[in-house]
Amino acid sequence: FKVNQKIEKNGFWKSNLMTNSLFIIFLSVFSVSNFSMESQSQAFREAQEKFEKKEYLLAMIAAQRVTDDEKKNSDFHHLYGLILVQLKQFSEASVHLKRAVDLDSTNAEFHYSLAAMLMQEQLETQALFGPNGMGMGKTNNETNEIIKLLQHTLKLDPEHLKARLHLGRTFHEQNMRNRAFQEFAKVAEKDPTYPWVHYHLATIQLDAGKLLEAIQSFQKEIQYHPNHGQARLELGDLLLQIGELNEALIQLQAADQENVSLLDLHYGLAKVYKELGQYKKAIEEIRQCLKLVSDVPIVHQLLAELYYQTGKTELGNRQMKIFQQLKNQITTSYTN
Repeated sequence: FKVNQKIEKNGFWKSNLMTNSLFIIFLSVFSVSNFSMESQSQAFREAQEKFEKKEYLLAMIAAQRVTDDEKKNSDFHHLYGLILVQLKQFSEASVHLKRAVDLDSTNAEFHYSLAAMLMQEQLETQALFGPNGMGMGKTNNETNEIIKLLQHTLKLDPEHLKARLHLGRTFHEQNMRNRAFQEFAKVAEKDPTYPWVHYHLATIQLDAGKLLEAIQSFQKEIQYHPNHGQARLELGDLLLQIGELNEALIQLQAADQENVSLLDLHYGLAKVYKELGQYKKAIEEIRQCLKLVSDVPIVHQLLAELYYQTGKTELGNRQMKIFQQLKNQITTSYTN
């Protein structure tokens, strides 16, 4: 029920409704590798503690007070780079994370952190300007750099599952589905309970038209991670497609509203209630969509269908007119 993706597939809408927050880049927790606890200054330890407590501004202030010798150490540059990433100071973070790699090229975590920073920066840029907007011209070069960094991370540490999952995701984004599937399969083989791995296997299976296999993968993801709301949304959509309406409703109702797009959730519920013949509930859900966004054509289209189903022709015509107007506006924006 990714409403923005469905709109894009139909050529109705050019921009995303929401940022790509479904797959969060979890930057590595800082770990000391070169300094013993005894040799760390109080400021260094304080910076590390504040970082782990997610008090990033205080962590940055503490890190700026470390000794000159510590500032020459790879651990300092790694920690300071991670702090700056959390403060969204990506350019300066890149300098420090690259310096950490230069100082200790055998540390897999340093390579991974630099790759994760580049991925996070890409997501932030897309959130601000859209997938094809300003600042996305260097995406291909950055993506190649991300792939190389993740591959080097795995060369140094083949058991780095987080890096392998991100490598698979990056391959998938580049339509390299076979290579992506191989990476996800390796993660699942090593740890079947690893978060998101069965979700991503399911998305590739969907691309290949393997609907039943995708359903099973989403079910596995939910089995291991019951609070995975996006997996429940996707599973609900597939169950709706094969006519398992009650099961689809169960999945959507169980989705954690804090971890999913509310627009997708309400839209999905509206579709299921419509198929169940519960038109009043369907209309209530689609109205919730309109409270979130009012310029999405397919939302008005579904509301029009629901009004027609309940004999409210005039209201249906009104919504269908809005649908056509929005559709025409978006079609025009594509041609300009």
